[in-house]
Formats: sequence, structure tokens, C-alpha cells
Amino acid sequence: MNDTKPVIPIIHLNGTSREALINLRFDYLHKLDEARKALVEMAPHGRDYYLIPGLYELAREQHLRRINAICALLEDIEAEILALQALP
Repeated sequence: MNDTKPVIPIIHLNGTSREALINLRFDYLHKLDEARKALVEMAPHGRDYYLIPGLYELAREQHLRRINAICALLEDIEAEILALQALP
């Protein structure tokens, strides 16, 4: 099984409605985007790291990894939403 594609719930009478599944994902998407914005605001600044050579670069790399991780989650959830919306 390809784990890069989103695993989409099966819509049926005894399960959660498509609308509820989509709304839950939109809510999560909104909260993740708020977390991304907060993370961007705490970007490292060179003035806080200059006393040790190379430390700012390490902090910046770490910061970018964190942002990329959240962006990957955003993309995953967006793919799930699109797949749920495309179901017949």
C-alpha cells in the first residue's frame, strides 16, 4: 500500500457523514495554519545567536524543518479534504 496517498474514510450510513469529516479536517487545517503563523513569528534572529559562530545557522535550519513539517501536514489534510469532496 502506498503511504503517500491519504487514507480516506468510507462514507456509509453507520459512519460519520461526509460533511462532518470534511468540517473536522477544515477545523484542523485552520488550527495548523495558526500554529504555522505562530511558528513563523518566532523565527530566530541573528542577534540572539551571534556569540557562538554557526549557532544562528543551526537555529535557522531547525526553524525551517519545523515549518516544513507543519506545511507537510497542511498538504496532507488538504489532500484528504479534496479526496472526500470528490467522492460520489
